[in-house]
Amino acid sequence: EHYVSFEVLEPTWADMENSLAAAPDTDGAMKAHGAFLDRVMALTMLFRPQLVDTLARIRGASLAFAAIAAATAEGTDDATAMAQLRALDAAFEREMGALRERLRSIAQIEPHLAFLATRLHTGDGVKS
Repeated sequence: EHYVSFEVLEPTWADMENSLAAAPDTDGAMKAHGAFLDRVMALTMLFRPQLVDTLARIRGASLAFAAIAAATAEGTDDATAMAQLRALDAAFEREMGALRERLRSIAQIEPHLAFLATRLHTGDGVKS
């Protein structure tokens, strides 16, 4: 969410506002809006179905982990819950590794993803 909000939408929106202000006519404004949408789609990886699938699996593992952890915090402290948490942690780590590898593999084509791959690898802002 941080990446999309602060590193994609916010600066891309500001660029679009500048382009809109400089647009001489409606066609120019439509072109600026189209460029904004294309850039957001590229930066959020929505043009890459494999990345979207990997992100969905990471999200699913994270939500399941949070639900089991919350139930455990409320007093459900059994071996089954702990085994599920370990399995979800392993799934999360596996998918994060897959995401980093996919990002690195396409970084030559889409250089903006190289920075994200590096941040995920070093743990800058993301614990994995």
